[in-house]
Amino acid sequence: NLYVTGTWGGTVNFGGGARAANGVRDIFVTRLTTPALSWNWDVLLGGTDPGTNPELSYGIDRGLDGGIRVAGRYTETVDFQPGAGVTNRTMGGGQYDGFLWRCDNTGNW
Repeated sequence: NLYVTGTWGGTVNFGGGARAANGVRDIFVTRLTTPALSWNWDVLLGGTDPGTNPELSYGIDRGLDGGIRVAGRYTETVDFQPGAGVTNRTMGGGQYDGFLWRCDNTGNW
């Protein structure tokens, strides 16, 4: 399996259908399965950033427990709950705040 994180803007389709960014650019985490690197799941994290300092992911790691961790930064308010629920975090001031986000190996937060 291959886990990928990055930033996108506009509309994107990783394989599970078209998804639109909440702000100018948002963060994605996706799992591709081998041998053909087929889409398995994706989660999108983002808020209504003003565009000058969008959300960015800097790194991804898979822990010994199989969980996925993503490190990055955000501005304004971001929903870190990729499902139907809402878990908003608002930056504390300055240009941006850092985050460490975790999900299990099936994308559940």
